[in-house]
Amino acid sequence: MSSRLMNAGRMLKQVELRYGKLTALVNVERNRAFSYWELHEITNKVCNMLRDTFGLREGDRYATLVENDNMALVLIWMLKSLSTVVWLGIRDSLEEHLYQIDYTKPRLIFIEKQLLPEYYEFLSERNMIIISMDKPDVPMRGLYYFWELID
Repeated sequence: MSSRLMNAGRMLKQVELRYGKLTALVNVERNRAFSYWELHEITNKVCNMLRDTFGLREGDRYATLVENDNMALVLIWMLKSLSTVVWLGIRDSLEEHLYQIDYTKPRLIFIEKQLLPEYYEFLSERNMIIISMDKPDVPMRGLYYFWELID
Protein backbone atom coordinates (compact mmCIF):
# COMPACT_ATOMS: atom_id res chain seq x y z
CA MET A 1 0.00 0.00 0.00
CA SER A 2 1.58 3.28 -1.06
CA SER A 3 1.03 6.52 0.76
CA ARG A 4 0.38 9.59 -1.35
CA LEU A 5 -0.29 13.12 -0.33
CA MET A 6 -3.32 14.75 -1.85
CA ASN A 7 -2.81 18.15 -3.43
CA ALA A 8 -6.09 19.90 -2.57
CA GLY A 9 -5.31 22.87 -4.82
CA ARG A 10 -4.81 20.59 -7.81
CA MET A 11 -7.95 18.61 -6.95
CA LEU A 12 -10.06 21.78 -6.68
CA LYS A 13 -8.63 23.03 -9.99
CA GLN A 14 -9.74 19.77 -11.65
CA VAL A 15 -13.25 20.26 -10.26
CA GLU A 16 -13.25 23.83 -11.53
CA LEU A 17 -12.14 22.74 -15.00
CA ARG A 18 -14.89 20.16 -15.19
CA TYR A 19 -17.79 22.06 -13.57
CA GLY A 20 -16.60 25.69 -13.79
CA LYS A 21 -19.84 27.39 -14.82
CA LEU A 22 -22.12 25.39 -12.54
CA THR A 23 -23.24 26.75 -9.18
CA ALA A 24 -21.07 25.39 -6.39
CA LEU A 25 -22.17 27.37 -3.34
CA VAL A 26 -25.27 29.37 -2.46
CA ASN A 27 -25.27 31.69 0.55
CA VAL A 28 -28.95 32.23 1.22
CA GLU A 29 -28.26 34.48 4.22
CA ARG A 30 -26.33 36.97 2.11
CA ASN A 31 -28.12 36.39 -1.18
CA ARG A 32 -25.05 35.36 -3.14
CA ALA A 33 -23.98 32.37 -5.18
CA PHE A 34 -20.64 31.24 -6.56
CA SER A 35 -19.77 29.00 -9.49
CA TYR A 36 -16.94 26.48 -9.20
CA TRP A 37 -14.78 28.85 -11.24
CA GLU A 38 -15.57 31.80 -8.94
CA LEU A 39 -14.79 29.74 -5.84
CA HIS A 40 -11.51 28.63 -7.34
CA GLU A 41 -10.57 32.24 -8.11
CA ILE A 42 -11.65 33.58 -4.69
CA THR A 43 -9.80 30.88 -2.79
CA ASN A 44 -6.64 31.45 -4.85
CA LYS A 45 -6.85 35.18 -4.12
CA VAL A 46 -7.27 34.53 -0.39
CA CYS A 47 -4.31 32.14 -0.27
CA ASN A 48 -2.17 34.62 -2.21
CA MET A 49 -3.32 37.45 0.07
CA LEU A 50 -2.46 35.48 3.20
CA ARG A 51 1.00 34.71 1.80
CA ASP A 52 1.91 37.84 -0.16
CA THR A 53 0.05 40.68 1.58
CA PHE A 54 0.25 39.48 5.17
CA GLY A 55 3.27 37.17 5.05
CA LEU A 56 1.67 34.02 6.48
CA ARG A 57 3.73 30.96 5.71
CA GLU A 58 3.68 27.29 6.59
CA GLY A 59 3.38 26.97 10.37
CA ASP A 60 1.71 30.39 10.78
CA ARG A 61 -1.87 30.53 12.01
CA TYR A 62 -4.93 32.63 11.26
CA ALA A 63 -8.26 32.53 13.09
CA THR A 64 -11.82 32.55 11.84
CA LEU A 65 -14.79 33.83 13.78
CA VAL A 66 -17.48 33.65 11.12
CA GLU A 67 -21.04 32.52 10.57
CA ASN A 68 -21.81 29.36 8.58
CA ASP A 69 -22.27 31.13 5.24
CA ASN A 70 -18.78 32.61 5.41
CA MET A 71 -17.38 29.40 6.86
CA ALA A 72 -18.26 27.70 3.56
CA LEU A 73 -15.68 29.94 1.87
CA VAL A 74 -13.10 29.37 4.62
CA LEU A 75 -13.41 25.61 4.33
CA ILE A 76 -12.36 25.75 0.71
CA TRP A 77 -9.40 28.12 0.97
CA MET A 78 -8.04 26.41 4.08
CA LEU A 79 -7.52 23.31 1.94
CA LYS A 80 -5.20 25.31 -0.32
CA SER A 81 -3.42 27.54 2.20
CA LEU A 82 0.02 26.78 3.61
CA SER A 83 -0.90 28.47 6.90
CA THR A 84 -3.14 26.81 9.48
CA VAL A 85 -6.65 27.85 10.46
CA VAL A 86 -7.80 28.20 14.08
CA TRP A 87 -11.57 27.79 14.07
CA LEU A 88 -13.26 29.77 16.81
CA GLY A 89 -16.81 28.69 17.58
CA ILE A 90 -19.17 31.54 16.71
CA ARG A 91 -21.38 30.74 19.72
CA ASP A 92 -18.53 30.59 22.26
CA SER A 93 -17.94 33.51 24.63
CA LEU A 94 -15.49 36.36 24.16
CA GLU A 95 -13.48 34.98 27.09
CA GLU A 96 -13.24 31.55 25.42
CA HIS A 97 -12.19 33.12 22.12
CA LEU A 98 -9.49 35.19 23.79
CA TYR A 99 -8.22 32.13 25.65
CA GLN A 100 -7.95 30.21 22.37
CA ILE A 101 -6.31 33.17 20.63
CA ASP A 102 -3.77 33.59 23.44
CA TYR A 103 -3.02 29.86 23.37
CA THR A 104 -2.65 29.42 19.59
CA LYS A 105 -1.37 32.93 18.73
CA PRO A 106 -2.87 33.44 15.27
CA ARG A 107 -1.47 36.48 13.45
CA LEU A 108 -4.68 37.32 11.61
CA ILE A 109 -8.43 36.90 12.11
CA PHE A 110 -11.40 36.81 9.74
CA ILE A 111 -14.37 38.10 11.74
CA GLU A 112 -18.03 39.01 11.27
CA LYS A 113 -18.59 42.77 11.36
CA GLN A 114 -21.27 42.57 14.06
CA LEU A 115 -18.60 41.28 16.48
CA LEU A 116 -16.21 44.17 15.88
CA PRO A 117 -17.57 46.56 18.53
CA GLU A 118 -16.97 43.96 21.24
CA TYR A 119 -13.77 42.34 19.87
CA TYR A 120 -11.81 45.06 18.06
CA GLU A 121 -9.94 46.45 21.07
CA PHE A 122 -8.95 43.00 22.37
CA LEU A 123 -7.72 41.85 18.97
CA SER A 124 -5.83 45.11 18.38
CA GLU A 125 -4.10 44.73 21.77
CA ARG A 126 -2.81 41.37 20.52
CA ASN A 127 -1.44 43.01 17.35
CA MET A 128 -3.66 40.84 15.17
CA ILE A 129 -4.48 41.69 11.58
CA ILE A 130 -8.28 42.05 11.54
CA ILE A 131 -10.30 41.33 8.41
CA SER A 132 -14.04 41.98 8.50
CA MET A 133 -16.10 39.73 6.24
CA ASP A 134 -18.57 42.58 5.58
CA LYS A 135 -17.87 46.28 5.22
CA PRO A 136 -17.91 47.83 8.68
CA ASP A 137 -20.36 50.64 9.38
CA VAL A 138 -17.64 52.75 11.00
CA PRO A 139 -14.01 52.83 9.79
CA MET A 140 -11.54 51.42 12.31
CA ARG A 141 -7.78 51.91 12.22
CA GLY A 142 -5.97 48.91 10.78
CA LEU A 143 -9.17 47.06 9.89
CA TYR A 144 -9.41 45.43 6.47
CA TYR A 145 -12.53 44.57 4.51
CA PHE A 146 -12.43 41.07 3.00
CA TRP A 147 -14.01 41.78 -0.40
CA GLU A 148 -11.83 44.86 -1.01
CA LEU A 149 -8.69 42.85 -0.23
CA ILE A 150 -9.41 40.19 -2.82
CA ASP A 151 -10.65 42.55 -5.58
